Amino acid sequence: MILHINCMIIILVTSSHGNVHIVLCIPFNERADTATKAALSLPVTSMKLPASESKPCTSRFCLEEWQDIWNSAANNKFHAVYPTVGKCVHSNLVSHRDAVIVNRLKIVHSRLTHSYLLSGEDQPICTKCDTVLTVKHILLDCPELRDVRLKYFTASSLKDIFESVDNQSIIGFIKDAHFYYQL
Repeated sequence: MILHINCMIIILVTSSHGNVHIVLCIPFNERADTATKAALSLPVTSMKLPASESKPCTSRFCLEEWQDIWNSAANNKFHAVYPTVGKCVHSNLVSHRDAVIVNRLKIVHSRLTHSYLLSGEDQPICTKCDTVLTVKHILLDCPELRDVRLKYFTASSLKDIFESVDNQSIIGFIKDAHFYYQL
């Protein structure tokens, strides 16, 4: 059983003997100590609750809380890319490397386009058209990549690409455009 009291999470943990102990996760130590001491005076039940029954309920509760936090975060630029927490599916990607590249493209941060922030160098410039090199520029804007891009997809925004273009097509484009090992 999981209780939700004033936005405090109470998680029940079962011991090997079947007794139930209460662990409180409360942000303020004094309140946590008081609540823990109060919980110790509660009767111990002999009810046995297998972890197989408590884990899905606990996981669902935590995911719902996490989703609420994710939805309400101000200026969350990643929400458009990953609207649901706990779900990052790359169903048709063969390699881990491909999944990493697709994730980097989705969050519009890659080693190629953002390493200058750590190295102190100048922002990279596209060698093909002398424009600032960004993920958006590579995937949508670079006129020199137009013909390669058209072999794999047509899209008007990054959102369109990630919602309607197959991940294998994105990876194929990145390889043909010779960015695969740079991202």
